Amino acid sequence: MSGVAFARLFAPLALKGVTLRNRIVSTPHSDGMGVDGHVTDRLIAYFQAKARGGAGMIMGPAGCSVHPTSPTRAGGLELHSDAVLDGLTRLARAVHDEGAAWIPQITHWGRRGTSGDRPEPLVAPSAIPEPVSAENPRALTEDEIADIVAGYASAARRAQQAGADGVDVCAWANHLLDQFWSPLINHRTDRYGGSLDNRLRLAREVLAAIRATVG
Repeated sequence: MSGVAFARLFAPLALKGVTLRNRIVSTPHSDGMGVDGHVTDRLIAYFQAKARGGAGMIMGPAGCSVHPTSPTRAGGLELHSDAVLDGLTRLARAVHDEGAAWIPQITHWGRRGTSGDRPEPLVAPSAIPEPVSAENPRALTEDEIADIVAGYASAARRAQQAGADGVDVCAWANHLLDQFWSPLINHRTDRYGGSLDNRLRLAREVLAAIRATVG
């Protein structure tokens, strides 16, 4: 690929104090390489190889959990526990040593998660079954919603402590934040349901909490 023909693609890009060496980004995907919510040597080697390949930013792993009510899926990581910090720090260092920036994706799966052998059901805006996974979630209380907001902020803080250059807040693919957006899934009658502004409230609270926590 010619650097002259794609001059802008290969030019540095400054983003909020982080300068990427180019505009090539490896986006988040479910790599399945985490084990029991923790970073593995295999995961580090995979991310390091992508950074060595020349991308300016490496994103992921996808679907890192921000709260215990969101079981990890597809080898994701548990960013709701300080126990993950050592592995995250090694992952950040491996990517940075190859000259790339690193941003993990953080999320709460809501009703799209997998309860597995857990006795308690998944949580969601409302107790409406998930058609693909056939999960039957229960509706979150307002106190539980506040705890999840705090979970997003804590997960971002852990990522920052580990050396991440930012976080990718997942708000698509039928995860919890966009579950609240949809009137097909969100039948709440409190301040998190009904109008569009109310349905967007959780996402706005999450972004504000993250910004207040990590600066």
